[in-house]
Amino acid sequence: MSTSVIETQSGVAAYPELKGARVLITGLEPGHGVDIARAFADAGARMVLQTPIADTATEVLIEILAQSAEELVVSSEPIADEAAALRFAQAAVR
Repeated sequence: MSTSVIETQSGVAAYPELKGARVLITGLEPGHGVDIARAFADAGARMVLQTPIADTATEVLIEILAQSAEELVVSSEPIADEAAALRFAQAAVR
């Protein structure tokens, strides 16, 4: 029963209310947070990402997310203290 329901709904977004919603994800790395980021991107969210690692695997991940997210803003600026966190959050709101 559940298989037939899933097959018939494969083209339907699981959470249509997330389309266009702004989502902030910090600490994204190729091994951490990928599934969460991918789910929001696939729902068509507008995403603001902070990733502490700027390597090839992260670049590939960002390219994949950009294909389905409505908007994608990426920062690799480290969030080392409270002041940096506040600056990042304020920039994300804009």
